[in-house]
Amino acid sequence: MGALINELGNRYGRLLVVEKFPHTSGKARWLCLCDCGVHTTATGDTLRQGHKKSCGCFRREHSSTLRKIHGQSNSGGYKGKKCSRTYKSWQEMWARCRNASHISYKNYGARGITVDERWSDFSEFFKDMGDRPEGQYLDRVDGSKGYSAKNCKWSTRTEQNQNRRSCILMPFGDEVVVLAEWCRRLGLSYMATYKMLHRYGNLDNNGTSV
Repeated sequence: MGALINELGNRYGRLLVVEKFPHTSGKARWLCLCDCGVHTTATGDTLRQGHKKSCGCFRREHSSTLRKIHGQSNSGGYKGKKCSRTYKSWQEMWARCRNASHISYKNYGARGITVDERWSDFSEFFKDMGDRPEGQYLDRVDGSKGYSAKNCKWSTRTEQNQNRRSCILMPFGDEVVVLAEWCRRLGLSYMATYKMLHRYGNLDNNGTSV
């Protein structure tokens, strides 16, 4: 057994070693005072190797933060909790660009539309975009470029249609797509649907389905 390393007065993360803890066998343990005011014990090896840096308060605080930011998915640890609008938009964005079996992949990933790698972490996406407002959708400012903080915003259907006034936009899940694409996905006749919308007045002045 090697010589005992005196840890008294040493600091490891939030822990200050204040006393040698009595023990009867095994490695020496040290009594530590955490910055939060709680005492805890640890072996010298555990402290020096960085395996313990607090009484456990840091992990609890970190988990709480993740729940506030990332606890928006239906797998976030809350039974019966549905995923948030924001999380759904994040999922759909990645699916359109990475999942070749997704119904919209040919219009996104297959066309070279990419997602900023930072956004592979939902918490980073959330930091950049915030909560998705009700009635709005993830929109790219420049449709020829990928998804990133600089090129994305939350937009209403009308705002999304401002630069495409000749297009009729329809809601499809978490997306807003042109009528032709909407009909293709649902197996409907474009002309029959177009005539029906005009006949029953289901278009606003911008050509958006209402």
